[in-house]
Amino acid sequence: MAHEWMLLALAPALLAAPVPAHASSGRTEAQIVSGMSSIDHSGQIKGYAVRDYDVRATGGQRMTITLQSNNRSAFFNVTRDGAPEALFIGSTGGSHFSASLPESGAYRVRVYLMRDAARRNEVADYRLMIEVGGQAGRTIFPENK
Repeated sequence: MAHEWMLLALAPALLAAPVPAHASSGRTEAQIVSGMSSIDHSGQIKGYAVRDYDVRATGGQRMTITLQSNNRSAFFNVTRDGAPEALFIGSTGGSHFSASLPESGAYRVRVYLMRDAARRNEVADYRLMIEVGGQAGRTIFPENK
């Protein structure tokens, strides 16, 4: 009987635990470089793996993002560090985002598979295009310099 109560007490914590990302998850830091305005990056995710792209930009700049994938369950979200909610949620907004940024700082673009596809351990090849406009600068990935 005591064991049943212990299990019931732990159930909410177990249900709320995050699903661990697979080893293929990754993060890429982007930076603004004078004289350029966009990037075009290809990658792959599988299962619960995600790929994060960190972009630093200035408030008022326009950020435009397009995702192309061979998997209909691949999407991206856009969040700002410290913000209580996402600026864009791909699963409800589609594969294209364009908006004027509310504040200067770090923004994260996360490419992911929807849970049903992740659970089936599906693979998605994708092409992500990010453009930050409104000032001379290009968002680039350090390894692509």
